[in-house]
Amino acid sequence: MLDIDEEISKDLKIGIMDDIFVTGFPLKTNTTPNKFPIYKGATIASEPDIFNSLPMFYIDGKTKSGMSGSPVIKKDNTIKTIATPTGITLNQGRIGLAGVYSGRDRQEKDEYEAELGIVWRLKECLLPILESASS
Repeated sequence: MLDIDEEISKDLKIGIMDDIFVTGFPLKTNTTPNKFPIYKGATIASEPDIFNSLPMFYIDGKTKSGMSGSPVIKKDNTIKTIATPTGITLNQGRIGLAGVYSGRDRQEKDEYEAELGIVWRLKECLLPILESASS
């Protein structure tokens, strides 16, 4: 389960050409091997820190319908060591929430031409919604 307060307090660095993942159900939940979401890889295709009027950026990846509203995550290369109850030590990168996927940009002439998806930034877009809902 994601702790929104913790995610917002993280200083996740994202940049153009970073690899990210959109998690969701591109087909139907009963077509995945175990009813868990699919992690579709994508690349940040536009500058995520510079935007005109809307706090969003483009990703380049083959996302599908059924993934709208999915979290967009980035695995940070910072290594975190985790000790397990069995004594096994795991090293894993930190995972951070970059935003929420909302679908394809349909400005292209052909639907398969650009394959750009839209991601709404966490801090500039989702935080105000969450704050207004809690007040």
